Amino acid sequence: MELLLIEDNEHKSLRIQEFLNNALKNTKVTTASSVQAGLQKIRASAPDLILLDMSLPAFTYTNNDNGFQHSSYAGKDILEYLDSFEINIPVIVITAFTTFGEQKNALTLEELDSVFVKDYPEYYIGSVWYSSLEDGWKSKLLTLINSTQRENN
Repeated sequence: MELLLIEDNEHKSLRIQEFLNNALKNTKVTTASSVQAGLQKIRASAPDLILLDMSLPAFTYTNNDNGFQHSSYAGKDILEYLDSFEINIPVIVITAFTTFGEQKNALTLEELDSVFVKDYPEYYIGSVWYSSLEDGWKSKLLTLINSTQRENN
């Protein structure tokens, strides 16, 4: 299985990759750290599954950048791209946040999950709350990944 992990936090990315490499045999994990880098990798070689962070920069940082702003809903840009071009790749959101947006427009992870299930039913699989202090995310992620493999068989 070819998996694309779109995640800008290096520590989180490395932990997820380590877990996937140990838990799933015959899986190749490719990474991207921004919306644009993720879209480029999707266009170049469609993966079997996308693990998607929700809060991402639009572009990958370089040493010369003064910084691009993160958007709480940047991962949604990936989902909208897949929907617009009818690219049917299963997507699992994996995020360390429990709330997205600001004040009156804020959504909890559960609310965001409900919106994505309704808006992107063809390929949105579900969400996983990631914590560097706990390991519960691992079993939920593995369950969701395994559900995509059963659907594809």
